[in-house]
Amino acid sequence: MDVFKFSDYKEYLDARIKQNAAQRGYRTQLAEAAQCQKSFFSHVTHSHVHLTPDHAFGLCEFWAFDSTETEYFLAMVDAARAGSVRLRASLESRMRKIRLSRNDVTKRVVADEIRDRQAETLYHSAWYWNALHMVVAIPAYQTTHAISQRLGLEPARTVECLQQLEKMGLVTLKSGRWQITNKSIHLDRSSPMRESHHTQWRQRAVLDIQKRTDDSIHYNAVFAMSVDDSQRLRDMITEMIVRSRDIIGPSSEEELFCMSTDFFKV
Repeated sequence: MDVFKFSDYKEYLDARIKQNAAQRGYRTQLAEAAQCQKSFFSHVTHSHVHLTPDHAFGLCEFWAFDSTETEYFLAMVDAARAGSVRLRASLESRMRKIRLSRNDVTKRVVADEIRDRQAETLYHSAWYWNALHMVVAIPAYQTTHAISQRLGLEPARTVECLQQLEKMGLVTLKSGRWQITNKSIHLDRSSPMRESHHTQWRQRAVLDIQKRTDDSIHYNAVFAMSVDDSQRLRDMITEMIVRSRDIIGPSSEEELFCMSTDFFKV
């Protein structure tokens, strides 16, 4: 259960208890983890009584939270216990910052990354660098001719780029066939190449829209909604991006696809 979808720790507690309703003695386990009496824990869930930071930390350990989840849950408890409006507002601001940091997908993706500013600049200077890197993972597109035909590039340019990617450690040439390695280049939010990278793939999306391809998805909607609900939607999109890698990773390489996702305040 995602703790970042909650802004009130008691609502999270209640959801956890309901989720484990079939598990006998779950409330007792929580009370023991918090190192408090079961009667006190019951008061916490049904009255104005609050957990202490020590109680909350015990629960975080019981749920095997990571450091960010622990920080967020403790902040929720502190906010609920806050005696002044200013302190509560400060703690709620801290919670928002933690949630926003979770939306940075780069921090939630584990990969063997190449950290070289020169290589990063070249890799994101044109769309076909990224495409060349990924397309060689597909057995049908591992020769210069097949790759050039698939991406619409001149053979000489294809070879030149693949050789550069090989120097970066992203691809390798074996028995006349180009193959992908386990290394990657993932753009940080602060990278100067971020704008170029997104712009180029959005341009490719526009070209695909003009083709009117039946199996492509292109969706735009402008709408008004509450700030709280916008955070919920942002969390859903971020989680979808992260979870998509669980499908992409083990999937057999048959074709090359692109997924671009945007969600922003107009």
